[in-house]
Amino acid sequence: LFHLSYEANLRVLLLGIEALTTKYPDLEITVTMRGVVFREGFSAAAKVKILPYGPEADVQADLREADVVYLPLPFQRREADFVRYSLSTKMVTYLGCGLPILYHGPREAAVCEVLLESGAALICDSLERARVELSLNDIIGKPDLATSSVARAAALARKRFMLADQCSRFWDAIEADMSTTQTPYIRTASPQ
Repeated sequence: LFHLSYEANLRVLLLGIEALTTKYPDLEITVTMRGVVFREGFSAAAKVKILPYGPEADVQADLREADVVYLPLPFQRREADFVRYSLSTKMVTYLGCGLPILYHGPREAAVCEVLLESGAALICDSLERARVELSLNDIIGKPDLATSSVARAAALARKRFMLADQCSRFWDAIEADMSTTQTPYIRTASPQ
């Protein structure tokens, strides 16, 4: 899903793609999105393919066709707290999809810190067209870098985002809190 606050990111991404198509005229670069409705006045250009919402099987098919997944976060000052503390639940899907991740957002974001410390993504922390173009060019021109980031993303997913570990962290925190209060709760079995 594409949040309206990512429009500035997408504008610059499309400018970077436009510059790369000049540099690599034989390369067809498109952006596929699902269920997106842009605000009036936003031009998404011909390079954007907008598909309707679909079931998980459709999204899996989209990912089989993709070469890169794009993970934007907004640069606007009013979004600073959201970005700083955001560790998107969809990031787990990005980590496990087997594709290079292009993170495009502020460096001080929690998600950026996690991706940087593990080398699990290519990072673009600017709304400057030239910087976005360089990041895209790294994906195209340095396939070893992209491939190694995919391996590191999978390792990060296994190390920090396994479902059983997530459940344990959640319930351990609740149980610690509950040991100091009298509020009843029910714990369900952890997934296998």
